[in-house]
Amino acid sequence: MSADGLCDRIGIVDAGRIIALDTPANLKKLIRQLDVVQLELDAFDPALEPTLRALPTVEQLIVTVQGGTTTLALHTTDGRGTLPGLIDLLTRSGSRLSHVGVAEPTLEDVFITLTGKALRE
Repeated sequence: MSADGLCDRIGIVDAGRIIALDTPANLKKLIRQLDVVQLELDAFDPALEPTLRALPTVEQLIVTVQGGTTTLALHTTDGRGTLPGLIDLLTRSGSRLSHVGVAEPTLEDVFITLTGKALRE
């Protein structure tokens, strides 16, 4: 189990000083890193791009087409909250989803952002 699941509060220590102390969720919010919702689609209508970019929590959309597969990477302030409406929008448009994933900021991201150092330095 990770520190996320085990700890109510976590301290980030750099050069012998506590530089941050809070809940795992609040530490992740502190660095303002976005969630990334990644979807792979077997069928995608490019006319939906403006609609996806206009979603309230979406800050960036990256569309990659390789072969017959389109990959959407939506950088969002709320990946898990955005996902249900996003899937509904895409399936109603005739898109066929083959993979869905949400990458959220980690405590390692927090440490690296706040200290400027990798965990092993």
